[in-house]
Amino acid sequence: DMIDKSKVKIIPIPCPVVIIDDFYNNEELELIMHELNFLTPEKLLPPELTGSASDDDGRLKKVNQGRFLDDLYTDRDVSNILRLNRKAFSPHIINFLVGVHDVYLGYKYATRDNTLVSHYNDKNYYEPHRDQSVFTTLSWFYNQPKPFTGGDLILTDYDKTIECKFNRMVFMYGSLKHEVTKVKGNGRYCISNFVGMQ
Repeated sequence: DMIDKSKVKIIPIPCPVVIIDDFYNNEELELIMHELNFLTPEKLLPPELTGSASDDDGRLKKVNQGRFLDDLYTDRDVSNILRLNRKAFSPHIINFLVGVHDVYLGYKYATRDNTLVSHYNDKNYYEPHRDQSVFTTLSWFYNQPKPFTGGDLILTDYDKTIECKFNRMVFMYGSLKHEVTKVKGNGRYCISNFVGMQ
């Protein structure tokens, strides 16, 4: 279970962002896509019901649909996504992250995490915001061929863009300001894991 270094990119900001491409294998991807397609659209909720960040006037910063899977499944093992996203906490991943920067010791010793599935259709976006987590992981999926453009992740304070690529996993500090560019087309899925919340 070694990490293929050719699949890794690191953005060297004070708390480095770690990007790993082709994170899940084909069998895992099939199970994840099956569940994402099962959830859409009837089982997903509007942004006011999925913990959206808001501005000082209370206006929501995101336009999309989503669902916290921990609210949907009392037994995590019933969900392909909740079972398979444990891979992000496997020892070889954690050891790799800690090797990138000591700050990821916080990820190693996190006690809780919540998983949000988000679905972006045409003109959906998420304005600059910070997460209420210690760490956030983001992974992106869509039915092939890619049915949209946009939907890239921007690290707002550092003017860095991370392209939305299928089966790409991003590890970052939750309070790092980030945004999602407007989607043109339909069918962008993001699985967000908010780690370290009490």
